[in-house]
Amino acid sequence: MKLSTVKALPSGRYTLIFEDGTRQTVEQTVVLDQGLYAGMELDEEAWQQVLSAQKAASAKARAVRIAASTAVSEQELRRRLRQRGEDPDCANEAVDWLKDLGALDDLALARRVVQQAQAKGYGKARIKQILYQKGVDRACWDEALDTLGPNDEAIDRFLQKRLGGSLPDRKEQQRVIDALRRRGFGWEEIRQGLDRYGAEVEELE
Repeated sequence: MKLSTVKALPSGRYTLIFEDGTRQTVEQTVVLDQGLYAGMELDEEAWQQVLSAQKAASAKARAVRIAASTAVSEQELRRRLRQRGEDPDCANEAVDWLKDLGALDDLALARRVVQQAQAKGYGKARIKQILYQKGVDRACWDEALDTLGPNDEAIDRFLQKRLGGSLPDRKEQQRVIDALRRRGFGWEEIRQGLDRYGAEVEELE
């Protein structure tokens, strides 16, 4: 098959147009790496090489766009690439490529998640849930969670905002306890917080 036109697109990609009417959009790296030019003859083997190169280049280009727009874990990036139709093997290669470049770092992401979640007033259990949802490698969890500071201030702020300085009755205390648990705090932390607030909680759990 003869390549009649190599047309540059505003996106930075190229459209390959063959004499038989076949069209294929490819990344710029494919044109350069495969040495494509108008008038070039490609046999079936060469054409399959172009298609394979485009699969790999497409996954890499999409991986770069995703990683540049938001902080993602390796697992999350793989999932997004596959969801968007990238070849699974190429998706894995793209993730490994970005990791080797230092553009993906699950430990750095885990530390950032911990810092941001604690700033929002979340406890350890809720932070673990967020790490899980983001697909952060579990091997990074403990080291990141070691950076957690005391939760006393977050609990005290919550109680003051929720109760406004008044002493709650038993029913309201239970609602507060449930709310703090949903935010990821353990019972002992909650009990101590209520003690500091001045509520009677010895028999509540």
